[in-house]
Amino acid sequence: MKQASTIIALILTLPTPLLQADEINCPGQNTIEMQYCSSKELSKSIKQLEAKISNKTLIKWKSISSRACKEAYAPYKKGSIYLQMLSRCETHLNEALLNETKGLGEH
Repeated sequence: MKQASTIIALILTLPTPLLQADEINCPGQNTIEMQYCSSKELSKSIKQLEAKISNKTLIKWKSISSRACKEAYAPYKKGSIYLQMLSRCETHLNEALLNETKGLGEH
């Protein structure tokens, strides 16, 4: 019993991982942080698309790009990195569309 309490005491003194979003430095150092950073980039690209295409088109775009990414990464569905892969895939597709919606002279 004394060993169990000693182990618990040691566990309680271990540093806890960063869980506060404002303390995460992207691209992140572990899976949770990387997933957070990836979802942040996806949100950013969606906001940029909101300014470029109609809401109706954006809804359709998000649906088809999500479906395409899920199909592309289906072999990794059971892995811990799957959600990050989906998020990055959707971000890349969004960025490609954003590049295509640029006007002349825009960079």
